[in-house]
Amino acid sequence: IGGSGGLAQSGAGTTTLLGANTFSGGTALSGGGLIAGNGAALGTGALNVSGTGGTLATSASGTVLGNAVNLGAGATLGLNGSADLSLGGAIGGNGSLAQIGAGTTTLLGANTFTGGTTLGSGGLVAGNAAALGTGALNVIGTGGTLATNASGTVLGNAVNLGAGATLGLNGAADLGLSGTIAGAGALALGGTGATTLSGANTFTGGASLTGGGSLIVEGGSALGVGGALNVSGLGGSLSTDLAAGASLANTIGLNGASLTLNGANALDLSGAIGGTGGLVLSGTGTTTLSGANTFGGGTTLSAGTLLAGSNTALGTGALNVAGAGGALGAAVSGTTLSNAVNLGAGATLSLSGANDLGLGGVISGDGGLAQTGAGITTLLGANTYTGGTTLSGGGLLAGTGSALGTGALNVTGAGGSLGTTVAGTVLGNAIQLDAGAALTVGNANDIGLGGIISGAGGLSVTGPGTTTLTAAETFTGGTTIGSGTLAIGAGGSLAASSPVNLTGAGAQFNIAGATTPQSIGTLSGVAGSTIDLGANNLTLAGSGNGVFAGNIGGAGGLTLAGTGTEALTGNNTYAGGTALTGGSLLVGSAAALGTGALDVNGSASLGASVPGVTLGNAVNLGTGVTLGLNGATDLGLSGTIAGDGSLAQTGTGTTTLLGANTYTGGTTLSAGGLIVGSGSALGTGALNVTGAGGTFATNVGGTLVGNAVNLGAGATLGLNGAADLSLGGVISGDGGVAQTGTGTTTLLGANTYTGGTTLSGGGLIAGNGSALGTGVLNVAGAGGSLGTSVGGTVLGNAVNLGTGATLTVGGANDLGLAGAISGGGNLSVNGPSTTTLTGVSTYTGGTTIGNGSTLAVGAGGSLSGGSLVDLAGAGATLDLSAATSPQ
Repeated sequence: IGGSGGLAQSGAGTTTLLGANTFSGGTALSGGGLIAGNGAALGTGALNVSGTGGTLATSASGTVLGNAVNLGAGATLGLNGSADLSLGGAIGGNGSLAQIGAGTTTLLGANTFTGGTTLGSGGLVAGNAAALGTGALNVIGTGGTLATNASGTVLGNAVNLGAGATLGLNGAADLGLSGTIAGAGALALGGTGATTLSGANTFTGGASLTGGGSLIVEGGSALGVGGALNVSGLGGSLSTDLAAGASLANTIGLNGASLTLNGANALDLSGAIGGTGGLVLSGTGTTTLSGANTFGGGTTLSAGTLLAGSNTALGTGALNVAGAGGALGAAVSGTTLSNAVNLGAGATLSLSGANDLGLGGVISGDGGLAQTGAGITTLLGANTYTGGTTLSGGGLLAGTGSALGTGALNVTGAGGSLGTTVAGTVLGNAIQLDAGAALTVGNANDIGLGGIISGAGGLSVTGPGTTTLTAAETFTGGTTIGSGTLAIGAGGSLAASSPVNLTGAGAQFNIAGATTPQSIGTLSGVAGSTIDLGANNLTLAGSGNGVFAGNIGGAGGLTLAGTGTEALTGNNTYAGGTALTGGSLLVGSAAALGTGALDVNGSASLGASVPGVTLGNAVNLGTGVTLGLNGATDLGLSGTIAGDGSLAQTGTGTTTLLGANTYTGGTTLSAGGLIVGSGSALGTGALNVTGAGGTFATNVGGTLVGNAVNLGAGATLGLNGAADLSLGGVISGDGGVAQTGTGTTTLLGANTYTGGTTLSGGGLIAGNGSALGTGVLNVAGAGGSLGTSVGGTVLGNAVNLGTGATLTVGGANDLGLAGAISGGGNLSVNGPSTTTLTGVSTYTGGTTIGNGSTLAVGAGGSLSGGSLVDLAGAGATLDLSAATSPQ
C-alpha cells in the first residue's frame, strides 16, 4: 500500500496488513483490530487511536513497528496478540495501553501518553524509563510480566495490583520501580536480574522470589504492608542500596530455597522467618534478624555481620561459617542462641558486638573464634572446634571446660576478660599473651587455667572468685591481682621474672596449693592485700623494684634473690624465715619479716623504708657474705646476729644493734651511723671505718665495746652519742676519731691510729698513755673534757686548742700532758686531781684552775707566756716547783 493517503480501521473486524507498505497518510484505529505482518505494515505515518480504540497485534513474532502512536482521549490500544511485538515509535496522547494478549510487547519509545497501562496477560518490556508514559500500570485479572531490555531502567509509574493479580518481574536485565505499588495483588520475581523497589508501597499481596535474581529494597515499605516474601525454586538475594540501611517487617517464608543476603548496607529483618530453607550472608553489610524465626535450613555466614535480635533469630538450623567467615553479635544485650555452630576450615567467626551474647549450641569444625567487640560472649556448649580463639576486646565466659574448643586462646591488641558461669570450671587451653595485651581473668565464680600461659603480655586477676593456675607459666608481662584470689595449684608456677602486683585491698595471692617452691620477679601490693605461702617458699628473683604493704602469712618462707629493691612495709606473719641472697630489702614495720630468721647468703643490703623500724628477727650471716646496711632512714636490729659474715653500714641512716651478737666477720662503717645496745653488738670481729667514715654511739650508758677498730686513711670515727661509751679494743690505722656527742667516751686500748683526735663535745677518758694514738688532739667548737681512768697516765699527743674552744682537763685521777699545747683556745683545769704539763705550751687563750684543782708544770714544761692564769676557785693551785726553767 503506497501513496500519501491513509487507512482507517473502524469496523468490528480485524484487518491484517501483510505488505511492505509505504503509504504516508497514517492509520486511524477506532474499532476492530489491526494485525501487522511486518515492520512496514503501517506505512510511514502515525497510528492514531480514537473513539474507544481497538487492538493491535502481529502475525510475525519479533515484528518492530516504528510508527508514532497517538492515543486519543478515552481511547485504548489493546495489545492482544500471542506473538511478540515491539513498538519503536513514541506513544503520546491522553489514551491508554492494554496488554491483554499472551505475547510480549516491547515499548521502545520515549513515550508521553497519560492514560496509563493495563496489564492483564502476557508481558511488557520497557526499553527506557518513559516506556509506560506518565500514567499508572494497572495489573488486572491474573496479571502478567514486566521486564526491561535496557539494564538499569527505572520506571517511575505508580503500579496498582488488582486483587488476585500478580506482576511477574522475570527479566534478566536490572529494573527499578520507583513509583508507589498499591493494591491487593502480589509481585513475583522470577528473573535472574535485579529488581529495585524504592516506592512507599502499600500493596498487600506479598512477593515471591524464585528465579535466582536479586531484590533490592530502598525503604521499609518496599514489600508493601502485611504481605510475606516467599522464597522458593532457585531462591534469590535480598539487599538494600541505601547507605543508611533499610528495615523490613514482612514475614519471610523459605520454602526449600535459600535467601542470600549479599548487600553492603545494613538490613534489618524484623518479621518472622519460617520454612525449611536457609539464609546465606555473603555481603559486607550488617544484617539484623530480630523476628521469632523458625526456619530450619540453617544460616551460612561467609562475609559481613549478623546481629541476632532474639534468641530464635537463627531459626532451628546450624550457623555455618564458611570462606573467610564473618561477624556475629547481639542486637539486644543478653540474647542467647542455641544453634549449633560449624566453623569451616580457614573461617573465623568474629564476635564483634557491643552487646552481651550467649552461644548455647556446640561449636565444632576447624575454624576459629575471634572475640573483638566490647560485649561479653558466653560459650555454653561442649565445644570441639580446633581453630583456636582470639581475644582482643570485650570478654568471654566459659560455661564448660571445653568452651574454647581444643585450640589455643590468643590474647591480642588490648586484650579482654575471661571468666566462667559455672564455679570450678577448668580450661585446659594453652594461652598466648601478645606484647601489650592483658588477659583479665575471673568473676564471682572460681576458674582454673590448666594450659601453659606464654608470651610477653600480662595477666590481670579480678574476683571475688579464685583463679587457679596449674601449669608452668612462661609469660613475662606481669601479673596484677585487683580483687579475688590468684592461686597456684599442683604443678603450677609463674615465670621467675614475672612481677606480681596486688592492687586492691582484699586481693590475695595463694601458693599454699603449689607442689614446688615458687619464684616470681618483683612483688608489689597495697595495704589489705594478702599472700598465703602455706608451707611453700616464695622467691623474688626480678631486677625491678617492688613495694608490698599487705600481709604475708603461712608456714613458708621468703627468698629475695633479685637485683632490685623490695620493700616490705606490712605486718607479716609468715614463719619460714627470710633468705636474702641479692638485691636490697627495705622494711617498713617491725613485723615486716614475719617471725623467722633473716638468713643472708649473698651480696645484699637491708634498710628501713620509714624511720624508727626495729626488727626482732635473728640474723644469720653466711660465710664470706656482707649484709649492707644502706638505708637513708634509721633501722634497729634487736635479734641476735650470728654467723661468719659481716655487716657494712653504707647508708646515710643510723642502724641500732641491740642484740647479743656473735657474728665473726666484722663490721664496716663508711656512712651514716651505728648505735650499739650492748658490748657484744658488733660480734667478735673488728670495726673497720672506711671512706669518709661514720658515727658510732650507744643507747645504753656505760656500754663497753671490746672490738678492735681499724680507721682507714681519710676516715673519721664520729663519737656522737649522748650516753657514755667505752672502747676497749685497739684502735689503729691512718684515720681519726672525732668526739662530737654530749656523752663521754673512754678509750681503753693501746691505740696506734695516726689520724688524730678531734674533741668538740662531751668528753674523752684515756685508759693509757697511747689512748689517743699518735696524732694531734684538736679541740674545736666549744671544746670538751679530757681525763683518765688510770691515775698518773701521761699523754704525749700534741694538743691544738681552736680559737674559742676550751679543753677542760682533770677529773678524779692525775693526768700528764707531755705534748706541746698550741692554738688560740683555752685550758681549764678541774680537779680534785693534778694535771701536769711537761710540754712547751704556746696557746694564747686563758688558763683557768678550778676549785681544789692543781695545775703543775713539770720538768721541761712551760706555761704559755701570753696566757693569763686565773686561779678561780678555793683551793686552786698552780704548782711550779718541778719546773726546770723560769715561768
